[in-house]
Amino acid sequence: MVSKVLSGRMGTSGAPAETVRAIRAKAAELNYHKNVSAAALAAGKSHTVGILIHYLSRIGDLPTREEIVAGQFGIASSSLVEHVISGICDGLIAHQMRTVLGFFSTPATFERLLPCCNRSELDGIIVVDANEQLMQQLLEHNSDGLPIVTVHERRNYPELPRVSCDQPAVGELATRQLLEAGCRRIMYIGHFQDRYDGYCRALAAAGFDVDPALVFRERIYYRHQAWELWEKLGSGFPRQIDGVVAQSDELALGTLQFLLRNGFRVPQQVKIIGVDNSPFCGLLETPLSSVDQNIYEVGLTASRQLMKLIRGEEIGNVLIAPMLAVRASSSDSNDITIKP
Repeated sequence: MVSKVLSGRMGTSGAPAETVRAIRAKAAELNYHKNVSAAALAAGKSHTVGILIHYLSRIGDLPTREEIVAGQFGIASSSLVEHVISGICDGLIAHQMRTVLGFFSTPATFERLLPCCNRSELDGIIVVDANEQLMQQLLEHNSDGLPIVTVHERRNYPELPRVSCDQPAVGELATRQLLEAGCRRIMYIGHFQDRYDGYCRALAAAGFDVDPALVFRERIYYRHQAWELWEKLGSGFPRQIDGVVAQSDELALGTLQFLLRNGFRVPQQVKIIGVDNSPFCGLLETPLSSVDQNIYEVGLTASRQLMKLIRGEEIGNVLIAPMLAVRASSSDSNDITIKP
Protein backbone atom coordinates (compact mmCIF):
# COMPACT_ATOMS: atom_id res chain seq x y z
CA MET A 1 0.00 0.00 0.00
CA VAL A 2 2.80 2.47 0.93
CA SER A 3 4.62 1.99 -2.39
CA LYS A 4 1.38 2.41 -4.34
CA VAL A 5 0.55 5.65 -2.53
CA LEU A 6 4.03 7.13 -2.96
CA SER A 7 4.27 6.14 -6.62
CA GLY A 8 0.78 7.47 -7.34
CA ARG A 9 -0.18 4.17 -8.92
CA MET A 10 -3.13 2.99 -6.87
CA GLY A 11 -4.70 1.09 -9.76
CA THR A 12 -7.90 -0.58 -8.57
CA SER A 13 -6.71 -0.56 -4.97
CA GLY A 14 -8.65 1.56 -2.58
CA ALA A 15 -7.50 3.29 0.57
CA PRO A 16 -9.14 5.69 3.01
CA ALA A 17 -8.23 9.32 2.39
CA GLU A 18 -6.85 9.59 5.94
CA THR A 19 -4.48 6.68 5.29
CA VAL A 20 -3.20 8.24 2.07
CA ARG A 21 -2.63 11.59 3.83
CA ALA A 22 -0.86 9.87 6.73
CA ILE A 23 1.50 7.98 4.41
CA ARG A 24 2.38 11.12 2.46
CA ALA A 25 2.86 13.14 5.67
CA LYS A 26 5.24 10.52 7.10
CA ALA A 27 7.17 10.39 3.80
CA ALA A 28 7.58 14.18 3.92
CA GLU A 29 8.66 14.02 7.56
CA LEU A 30 11.32 11.43 6.71
CA ASN A 31 12.39 13.41 3.62
CA TYR A 32 11.64 10.39 1.46
CA HIS A 33 12.74 10.46 -2.18
CA LYS A 34 12.27 7.77 -4.77
CA ASN A 35 15.38 5.66 -5.35
CA VAL A 36 16.14 6.47 -8.98
CA SER A 37 18.50 3.50 -9.39
CA ALA A 38 15.93 1.04 -8.09
CA ALA A 39 13.20 2.51 -10.29
CA ALA A 40 15.51 2.37 -13.31
CA LEU A 41 16.39 -1.26 -12.60
CA ALA A 42 12.74 -2.21 -12.35
CA ALA A 43 11.96 -0.43 -15.61
CA GLY A 44 14.97 -1.83 -17.44
CA LYS A 45 16.43 1.66 -17.80
CA SER A 46 19.68 3.18 -16.59
CA HIS A 47 18.29 6.69 -16.01
CA THR A 48 21.65 7.85 -17.36
CA VAL A 49 22.39 10.04 -20.38
CA GLY A 50 25.77 10.44 -22.02
CA ILE A 51 26.99 13.88 -23.08
CA LEU A 52 29.77 13.82 -25.69
CA ILE A 53 31.24 17.25 -26.30
CA HIS A 54 33.91 18.59 -28.63
CA TYR A 55 36.85 20.16 -26.79
CA LEU A 56 36.65 23.48 -28.65
CA SER A 57 32.87 23.87 -28.53
CA ARG A 58 32.69 25.73 -31.80
CA ILE A 59 31.06 24.90 -35.08
CA GLY A 60 33.85 24.00 -37.46
CA ASP A 61 36.63 21.57 -38.14
CA LEU A 62 38.54 19.47 -35.64
CA PRO A 63 41.16 21.38 -33.63
CA THR A 64 44.62 21.92 -35.05
CA ARG A 65 47.59 20.00 -33.69
CA GLU A 66 48.73 23.22 -32.03
CA GLU A 67 45.42 23.55 -30.20
CA ILE A 68 45.47 19.94 -29.01
CA VAL A 69 49.06 20.21 -27.75
CA ALA A 70 48.19 23.44 -25.96
CA GLY A 71 45.34 21.66 -24.21
CA GLN A 72 42.87 24.36 -25.23
CA PHE A 73 39.36 23.86 -23.91
CA GLY A 74 36.77 26.10 -25.52
CA ILE A 75 37.26 29.46 -27.14
CA ALA A 76 39.09 31.69 -24.70
CA SER A 77 36.58 33.22 -22.28
CA SER A 78 33.59 32.39 -24.51
CA SER A 79 31.85 30.24 -21.83
CA LEU A 80 30.08 28.29 -24.60
CA VAL A 81 31.04 24.97 -23.04
CA GLU A 82 29.69 25.95 -19.62
CA HIS A 83 26.44 27.25 -21.05
CA VAL A 84 25.60 24.22 -23.18
CA ILE A 85 26.48 21.76 -20.39
CA SER A 86 24.45 23.80 -17.88
CA GLY A 87 21.42 23.78 -20.16
CA ILE A 88 21.65 20.05 -20.86
CA CYS A 89 22.17 19.14 -17.20
CA ASP A 90 19.37 21.37 -15.92
CA GLY A 91 16.98 19.77 -18.38
CA LEU A 92 18.02 16.23 -17.44
CA ILE A 93 17.96 16.87 -13.69
CA ALA A 94 14.32 17.93 -14.05
CA HIS A 95 13.67 14.35 -15.24
CA GLN A 96 15.84 12.80 -12.51
CA MET A 97 18.38 11.65 -15.08
CA ARG A 98 22.04 11.16 -14.29
CA THR A 99 24.78 12.22 -16.71
CA VAL A 100 28.08 10.83 -17.92
CA LEU A 101 30.35 13.41 -19.55
CA GLY A 102 32.92 12.61 -22.22
CA PHE A 103 35.15 14.91 -24.27
CA PHE A 104 36.63 14.37 -27.72
CA SER A 105 38.90 16.30 -30.07
CA THR A 106 39.87 13.80 -32.78
CA PRO A 107 38.28 10.77 -34.48
CA ALA A 108 40.41 8.53 -32.27
CA THR A 109 39.26 10.13 -29.00
CA PHE A 110 35.66 10.08 -30.24
CA GLU A 111 35.92 6.38 -31.13
CA ARG A 112 37.13 5.54 -27.62
CA LEU A 113 33.84 6.90 -26.24
CA LEU A 114 31.60 4.85 -28.50
CA PRO A 115 31.73 1.48 -26.66
CA CYS A 116 29.85 3.10 -23.76
CA CYS A 117 27.14 4.36 -26.09
CA ASN A 118 24.70 1.45 -25.95
CA ARG A 119 21.29 0.71 -24.45
CA SER A 120 22.69 -1.46 -21.66
CA GLU A 121 24.58 1.49 -20.17
CA LEU A 122 22.72 4.60 -21.32
CA ASP A 123 19.15 5.65 -22.11
CA GLY A 124 20.37 8.13 -24.72
CA ILE A 125 23.17 10.51 -25.66
CA ILE A 126 23.59 14.14 -26.64
CA VAL A 127 26.51 14.86 -28.97
CA VAL A 128 27.80 18.43 -29.10
CA ASP A 129 29.59 19.68 -32.22
CA ALA A 130 30.79 16.55 -34.00
CA ASN A 131 31.83 16.94 -37.62
CA GLU A 132 30.66 14.85 -40.58
CA GLN A 133 33.28 12.13 -40.11
CA LEU A 134 32.34 11.65 -36.47
CA MET A 135 28.62 11.67 -37.28
CA GLN A 136 29.22 8.80 -39.68
CA GLN A 137 31.15 6.90 -36.99
CA LEU A 138 28.23 7.41 -34.64
CA LEU A 139 25.65 6.14 -37.13
CA GLU A 140 27.71 3.04 -37.93
CA HIS A 141 28.12 2.27 -34.22
CA ASN A 142 24.49 2.79 -33.20
CA SER A 143 23.14 -0.58 -34.28
CA ASP A 144 20.82 -0.95 -31.28
CA GLY A 145 18.97 2.31 -31.93
CA LEU A 146 20.11 4.28 -28.88
CA PRO A 147 18.21 7.63 -28.81
CA ILE A 148 20.55 10.41 -29.97
CA VAL A 149 20.16 14.17 -30.21
CA THR A 150 22.91 16.34 -31.66
CA VAL A 151 23.85 19.95 -31.00
CA HIS A 152 25.40 21.25 -34.22
CA GLU A 153 24.70 23.22 -37.39
CA ARG A 154 25.11 20.48 -39.99
CA ARG A 155 22.12 19.16 -41.93
CA ASN A 156 23.74 16.11 -43.54
CA TYR A 157 22.26 13.46 -41.27
CA PRO A 158 18.44 13.47 -41.04
CA GLU A 159 18.66 10.29 -38.92
CA LEU A 160 20.14 12.35 -36.09
CA PRO A 161 17.79 15.06 -34.78
CA ARG A 162 19.62 18.30 -34.08
CA VAL A 163 19.18 21.41 -31.98
CA SER A 164 21.12 24.51 -32.93
CA CYS A 165 21.13 28.26 -32.90
CA ASP A 166 19.68 29.83 -36.04
CA GLN A 167 22.96 30.83 -37.69
CA PRO A 168 21.55 32.90 -40.58
CA ALA A 169 19.67 34.86 -37.90
CA VAL A 170 22.99 35.44 -36.09
CA GLY A 171 24.48 37.20 -39.13
CA GLU A 172 21.26 39.02 -39.89
CA LEU A 173 20.79 40.25 -36.33
CA ALA A 174 24.34 41.59 -36.13
CA THR A 175 24.12 43.37 -39.49
CA ARG A 176 20.67 44.80 -38.84
CA GLN A 177 21.86 46.27 -35.55
CA LEU A 178 24.64 48.17 -37.33
CA LEU A 179 22.26 49.31 -40.06
CA GLU A 180 19.85 50.63 -37.44
CA ALA A 181 22.78 52.44 -35.82
CA GLY A 182 23.38 54.31 -39.09
CA CYS A 183 26.11 52.18 -40.72
CA ARG A 184 26.11 51.91 -44.52
CA ARG A 185 29.58 50.49 -45.32
CA ILE A 186 29.61 47.32 -43.26
CA MET A 187 32.60 44.99 -43.41
CA TYR A 188 32.12 41.24 -42.87
CA ILE A 189 34.84 38.98 -41.41
CA GLY A 190 34.26 35.23 -41.20
CA HIS A 191 33.89 31.97 -43.11
CA PHE A 192 30.60 30.59 -41.73
CA GLN A 193 28.31 30.43 -44.75
CA ASP A 194 25.04 30.65 -42.81
CA ARG A 195 26.10 33.78 -40.94
CA TYR A 196 27.29 35.36 -44.18
CA ASP A 197 23.91 34.55 -45.74
CA GLY A 198 22.28 36.41 -42.85
CA TYR A 199 24.58 39.39 -43.43
CA CYS A 200 23.56 39.47 -47.11
CA ARG A 201 19.89 39.10 -46.20
CA ALA A 202 19.98 42.05 -43.81
CA LEU A 203 21.68 44.28 -46.38
CA ALA A 204 19.18 43.30 -49.06
CA ALA A 205 16.25 43.96 -46.74
CA ALA A 206 17.63 47.46 -46.13
CA GLY A 207 18.07 48.10 -49.86
CA PHE A 208 21.86 47.72 -50.03
CA ASP A 209 24.02 45.54 -52.26
CA VAL A 210 26.88 43.47 -50.90
CA ASP A 211 30.21 45.13 -51.69
CA PRO A 212 32.77 42.33 -52.32
CA ALA A 213 35.57 44.71 -51.30
CA LEU A 214 34.17 44.71 -47.76
CA VAL A 215 33.75 40.93 -47.43
CA PHE A 216 36.57 38.80 -46.02
CA ARG A 217 35.58 35.13 -45.99
CA GLU A 218 38.66 34.23 -44.00
CA ARG A 219 38.84 30.96 -42.06
CA ILE A 220 39.83 32.75 -38.89
CA TYR A 221 38.39 33.00 -35.40
CA TYR A 222 40.96 34.35 -32.95
CA ARG A 223 42.16 37.80 -31.89
CA HIS A 224 45.69 37.39 -33.27
CA GLN A 225 44.22 36.33 -36.62
CA ALA A 226 42.20 39.53 -36.72
CA TRP A 227 45.42 41.48 -36.16
CA GLU A 228 47.08 39.63 -39.03
CA LEU A 229 44.17 40.47 -41.34
CA TRP A 230 44.14 44.13 -40.39
CA GLU A 231 47.91 44.45 -40.80
CA LYS A 232 47.54 43.11 -44.35
CA LEU A 233 44.72 45.56 -45.07
CA GLY A 234 46.66 48.51 -43.67
CA SER A 235 45.77 51.33 -41.32
CA GLY A 236 44.02 53.26 -44.09
CA PHE A 237 41.39 50.62 -44.82
CA PRO A 238 39.09 51.54 -41.90
CA ARG A 239 38.37 54.87 -43.63
CA GLN A 240 36.39 52.88 -46.21
CA ILE A 241 33.99 51.41 -43.64
CA ASP A 242 31.70 52.50 -40.82
CA GLY A 243 30.83 49.09 -39.36
CA VAL A 244 32.28 45.61 -38.82
CA VAL A 245 30.45 42.30 -38.34
CA ALA A 246 32.91 39.72 -37.00
CA GLN A 247 32.01 36.04 -36.70
CA SER A 248 33.45 35.80 -33.17
CA ASP A 249 34.05 38.06 -30.20
CA GLU A 250 37.77 37.37 -30.46
CA LEU A 251 37.81 38.72 -34.02
CA ALA A 252 35.78 41.70 -32.86
CA LEU A 253 38.24 42.27 -30.01
CA GLY A 254 41.23 42.15 -32.37
CA THR A 255 39.44 44.59 -34.67
CA LEU A 256 38.64 46.93 -31.79
CA GLN A 257 42.24 46.94 -30.55
CA PHE A 258 43.66 47.55 -34.02
CA LEU A 259 41.32 50.46 -34.70
CA LEU A 260 41.91 52.14 -31.35
CA ARG A 261 45.69 51.82 -31.62
CA ASN A 262 45.59 53.36 -35.08
CA GLY A 263 43.65 56.42 -33.95
CA PHE A 264 40.12 55.47 -34.98
CA ARG A 265 37.23 56.15 -32.65
CA VAL A 266 34.80 53.37 -31.79
CA PRO A 267 31.83 53.70 -32.17
CA GLN A 268 31.97 57.24 -33.55
CA GLN A 269 33.85 56.34 -36.74
CA VAL A 270 33.49 52.56 -36.88
CA LYS A 271 30.96 50.41 -35.06
CA ILE A 272 31.78 46.77 -34.20
CA ILE A 273 29.78 43.70 -33.27
CA GLY A 274 30.90 40.12 -32.62
CA VAL A 275 29.30 36.76 -31.83
CA ASP A 276 29.12 34.65 -28.62
CA ASN A 277 28.51 37.39 -26.01
CA SER A 278 31.67 36.30 -24.20
CA PRO A 279 32.16 37.39 -20.58
CA PHE A 280 35.03 39.70 -21.53
CA CYS A 281 32.76 41.80 -23.80
CA GLY A 282 31.49 43.86 -20.89
CA LEU A 283 34.90 44.27 -19.23
CA LEU A 284 36.63 46.28 -21.97
CA GLU A 285 37.18 50.03 -21.94
CA THR A 286 34.89 50.07 -24.98
CA PRO A 287 32.46 47.21 -24.21
CA LEU A 288 31.75 45.00 -27.22
CA SER A 289 28.32 44.46 -28.72
CA SER A 290 27.71 40.81 -29.53
CA VAL A 291 25.12 38.31 -30.71
CA ASP A 292 24.35 35.79 -27.99
CA GLN A 293 23.72 32.33 -29.49
CA ASN A 294 21.46 31.45 -26.56
CA ILE A 295 23.54 28.34 -25.97
CA TYR A 296 22.00 27.57 -22.58
CA GLU A 297 18.60 27.35 -24.26
CA VAL A 298 20.11 25.17 -27.00
CA GLY A 299 21.39 22.73 -24.36
CA LEU A 300 18.13 22.81 -22.41
CA THR A 301 16.09 22.14 -25.56
CA ALA A 302 18.43 19.29 -26.57
CA SER A 303 17.79 17.58 -23.22
CA ARG A 304 14.02 17.96 -23.63
CA GLN A 305 14.16 16.58 -27.15
CA LEU A 306 16.16 13.59 -25.97
CA MET A 307 13.64 12.84 -23.23
CA LYS A 308 10.89 12.78 -25.86
CA LEU A 309 12.91 10.30 -27.91
CA ILE A 310 13.47 8.11 -24.85
CA ARG A 311 9.70 8.07 -24.29
CA GLY A 312 9.23 6.92 -27.88
CA GLU A 313 7.92 10.20 -29.25
CA GLU A 314 8.85 11.51 -32.69
CA ILE A 315 10.86 14.73 -32.81
CA GLY A 316 12.27 17.05 -35.45
CA ASN A 317 15.08 19.56 -35.66
CA VAL A 318 14.84 22.71 -33.56
CA LEU A 319 16.35 26.13 -34.25
CA ILE A 320 16.87 28.46 -31.29
CA ALA A 321 16.69 32.21 -31.93
CA PRO A 322 19.78 34.27 -31.00
CA MET A 323 19.68 37.42 -28.90
CA LEU A 324 21.46 40.74 -29.26
CA ALA A 325 23.60 42.31 -26.53
CA VAL A 326 24.14 45.94 -27.53
CA ARG A 327 27.05 47.73 -25.86
CA ALA A 328 29.21 50.78 -26.50
CA SER A 329 31.10 49.40 -29.52
CA SER A 330 27.99 49.85 -31.67
CA SER A 331 25.93 52.29 -29.64
CA ASP A 332 26.15 55.76 -28.14
CA SER A 333 25.07 54.30 -24.80
CA ASN A 334 27.33 52.45 -22.37
CA ASP A 335 24.34 50.53 -20.96
CA ILE A 336 23.89 46.97 -22.18
CA THR A 337 20.64 46.27 -23.97
CA ILE A 338 19.45 42.70 -24.59
CA LYS A 339 17.16 42.27 -27.58
CA PRO A 340 15.55 39.13 -29.01
